[in-house]
Amino acid sequence: MVMRKGICLAVLLCLSSVSAFATVKSQVSQTVINQGESIRLTIDLAGKDADSVDLSPLEGKFDILQRGQQSGITIINGDYQRTSELILVLLPKQSGDVTVPALTVDGDTTAPHAIRVSKVDLPAASEGGIELDARLSTQTPRVQQPIIYTASLLLGQQVYNGSIEQPKVTQGKALIEALGDQTKFQKYVDGQVVTVVEQSWLITPEQSGVLSIEGASLIGQIPAQGTTNRTFNSRYIDPSNLRRFQLSADSYELDVAGIPADFTGATWLPSSSVVLEESWSSDEFRVGEPVTRTITLTANGLTSNQLSSLVLPDATGLKQYAGTPQLEQTFTDGKLSSTMSVEVTLIPSQEGTLELPALQIPWWNVNSDTEEVASLAARKMTVAKGNSITQSVVQQNNSTQTTPLPETEGTQPTEPKSTDSSALLVEPSPNPPSSWVDYWWLAVIAGVLGSLVTVLCIRLFPRQQLPANESLSRSTTSSNAHTGNADASKRAIKDACLANDVGATRHALIAWGQQVWPDCRNLNQLMRRVSPELKIAIAELQRQAYSQSTSTASASQANHQWQGSELWDVIKSYQPDADTQSRSTLVPLSPLHST
Repeated sequence: MVMRKGICLAVLLCLSSVSAFATVKSQVSQTVINQGESIRLTIDLAGKDADSVDLSPLEGKFDILQRGQQSGITIINGDYQRTSELILVLLPKQSGDVTVPALTVDGDTTAPHAIRVSKVDLPAASEGGIELDARLSTQTPRVQQPIIYTASLLLGQQVYNGSIEQPKVTQGKALIEALGDQTKFQKYVDGQVVTVVEQSWLITPEQSGVLSIEGASLIGQIPAQGTTNRTFNSRYIDPSNLRRFQLSADSYELDVAGIPADFTGATWLPSSSVVLEESWSSDEFRVGEPVTRTITLTANGLTSNQLSSLVLPDATGLKQYAGTPQLEQTFTDGKLSSTMSVEVTLIPSQEGTLELPALQIPWWNVNSDTEEVASLAARKMTVAKGNSITQSVVQQNNSTQTTPLPETEGTQPTEPKSTDSSALLVEPSPNPPSSWVDYWWLAVIAGVLGSLVTVLCIRLFPRQQLPANESLSRSTTSSNAHTGNADASKRAIKDACLANDVGATRHALIAWGQQVWPDCRNLNQLMRRVSPELKIAIAELQRQAYSQSTSTASASQANHQWQGSELWDVIKSYQPDADTQSRSTLVPLSPLHST
């Protein structure tokens, strides 16, 4: 009796087990295939929703080339039965024994399927085959040192519907991004002309340790055996004569070294070359007159976002105002290079001999595996008195204020730092310079000659006059449009200044500058065109804007400490040169008609 109860219990457990692990019918089209060929997996949905099928187990082992669903009706002994099937076309990613994993369908599962993928060795490219090679720019990288992975596809025959899959990181942590466009060229290999297609990727390790890189792969179609065409001249191909193939490039396992403990730099720069260069807008220096110093940092083997902001050393007797860095990244002939260029406005505050300290940037030479320093040598500057305007700088505690560069990835700062600004006293020259008088006489002579030429043209080439109201309308419309834009820009400057808003004032000044000088694109260019008084006022605005990078004050506090009324007083009384205004309001001449 006890034995009978035990048998019944075992049967019940088996039945419950079958119910708990009920399977969904599925089948594969083939169990033995060549590498590059696909299989068809058919799943009987049995009334279940196709969207309920979890395909995530296929990732990593198969590419899903196609997904479709077909429905039908079958009649068995007069009974109608509806059928619904999910059909997946799968391409194995590797050769050898591969298993199609069980898939979950609305709580039930399919059975796993074992298949064998035979590796196919294609002939060399010089023999009419296809090759896929790979190379690395370095196999001994350090952390954050970009690695260039280049895949080279050598074609000895035509490939149809081909695509190159990027390499993958299977162990470790790194960023991968495409680098440049594909390049295509031809070369001789063993006396045969083959076509070469190359694509590069940038792999940047984010941590030290083991980094495993799975090679790039090529998936495409070639003519079936016996129909190979090496001439590349066939314009038409029967799709039924094509067979799918897959090639994989070499994989790599690297040991990524960390940052050396003896590196002294504030920013880690692993590079093959780092160079600092400078250029000056002028070799003459006068008290209160701005001079632009352009500093350029060039680094080979680094991306542009790895170039951090520069910190300028303080210089006694000089104020420095740094602009926004301009970044550029190039990839040419398989080599990566990045540059950062920044304009620094210097305003001497005292005459005599001043010294601009050296600028030094430590970096790590990945070729020699040693630390090196890129530098700009110290420079002595002989500063003379100002020519037309005497400028005296009242400094507190005899300290100079140097503005560090803003962060390269940020936008122009709008929150100035809380600092004690120096008072700038400006006294206009009592008499105009003699050169101004000379220009006045030249202007009078030019005006007389212009009038004579105009009279001669009217006499010799009379033209049909436009109606007075139309001519006046054209001139007035153009003039009013320009004046209106300039006035609107000035109103924006006034509103921003009176609100003590540093960021809005900077943007309004740039907009106004573009109205007066169309080629003026930033405040540094604007400072080169305006009066010395306005130069100083804009320079003070720049100092307030950029000093926020070392300030802990809030935006409202910083804006409150800058008083824009002084800048507005200079702006509202400033008038651009007369020739600039006339060029901006010129109306095109109407065509001349002979009578």
